[in-house]
Amino acid sequence: MFSTSSQRKFWTFNDESELARHREKHNLEFIAKHGHHIDEYQRYNFFLSPDEERLLLKQYELHLKEFCKRFAPPMPKGVVGTAFHYFKRFYLYNSSMDYHPKEILATCVYLACKVEEFNVSIGQFVANIKGDREKASDIILNNELLLMQQLNYHLTIHNPFRPVEGFLIDIKTRCSTLANPERLRGGIDEFLEKVFLTDACLLYAPSQIALAAVLHAASKEQENLDSYVTDMLFRDAGSDKLAILIEAVRKIRSMVKMVESPARERVRIIEKKLDRCRNQENNPDSEIYKRRMRELLDEDDMPHTGSTRMSLDTSDGRYSFFTSAYHGSRGSLASPARRKCQLGFRHCKDGGKKEDDDQKLVHFLLLDTEHCRKIGSADVSDAPDGVGGFLVIPELITKMAGLRRLMKKTALCLLFAFANLIAVSEGQLTFSSGWGKRSRDDEIAIDLEDQLQ
Repeated sequence: MFSTSSQRKFWTFNDESELARHREKHNLEFIAKHGHHIDEYQRYNFFLSPDEERLLLKQYELHLKEFCKRFAPPMPKGVVGTAFHYFKRFYLYNSSMDYHPKEILATCVYLACKVEEFNVSIGQFVANIKGDREKASDIILNNELLLMQQLNYHLTIHNPFRPVEGFLIDIKTRCSTLANPERLRGGIDEFLEKVFLTDACLLYAPSQIALAAVLHAASKEQENLDSYVTDMLFRDAGSDKLAILIEAVRKIRSMVKMVESPARERVRIIEKKLDRCRNQENNPDSEIYKRRMRELLDEDDMPHTGSTRMSLDTSDGRYSFFTSAYHGSRGSLASPARRKCQLGFRHCKDGGKKEDDDQKLVHFLLLDTEHCRKIGSADVSDAPDGVGGFLVIPELITKMAGLRRLMKKTALCLLFAFANLIAVSEGQLTFSSGWGKRSRDDEIAIDLEDQLQ
């Protein structure tokens, strides 16, 4: 439910001035970090101002909308809404001078496809991108973990599309004065397309946005739903709550009415300025970035035979989890072709005493990270990249969301979306070891931060 969600708790703000303060803070932090050798007057001309960043991001929100609209296969509305949320959240706490919007935009859409279970592989995804698709693939995959970290792993998004359906069903059932409510859909879709070009999703609940869309569409059809709202929908609500709701709907409709495209010439000037002042360490075309990637690949080629341990703590100490990476021939950092990975799960009996006979290993080979294969006795279901398969391991079932990125010093970054996720807090994922069970005895916590050395 939205009322108890991370979206409500961490990503719904009081007003637009609070959003502006966050954006200005990170703009000034970037300038202070990268402009200490430049005098104040030159800083103003060299770096982007908060207003320039905001204008640039508005332009890239339009690009995001158009990219999703022409995407093949056709993209569900939920994916588009989720991608917008990710994009807006990312740049609330990051500067566009640090991470270029065109690179983060594609990563937001790709991650949204995964989270909303829209089945496209990375190959299918980059087929929708003009230019060097292999380079685009590397950029997206290299930024994927960064994006999730900056979102604090709050990936579940409550969009206004489901509340809209609820309102339409309720109108059909209880509001006899409106003939054929389905004719409102065109106006609703138009409104929701525009609402994602505003900050409404960071300020208001999905149900408030949905109600604003329905009332806007009714107004376009010269229908009045005021009596439905006051006498039926919120009949039992107090006058104070009703006044707050009416004001929220009014502000949302006002924000949508004020949406306009940035001046193209102004955007071109800002983009040229961005090319000069952006952080070159995060620019895939810069020599600094390329040198860093070469160094990581050189480290990757060094012999490595040890295991990397990841502890799983439970009240009775029965479980341990470990990973090992065995490196074959050199491949792209983002696409570790021909690298074998070994996952192990060990069930320990008798208060933590390890029994070697209980050790079960799951082997699989990543072929350009596109397909998983069944190797040995482990059951890994075939699935395109981005969807993952189910690793069936004795006493532990996990849904594999990704296994692709090599971190520095040859550590393998394992990214899982667990089947029974219970909590995410301070670098720990807690999940249930039993399929469909939520017993405290079966809960396992994985520390994400300090176990990959």
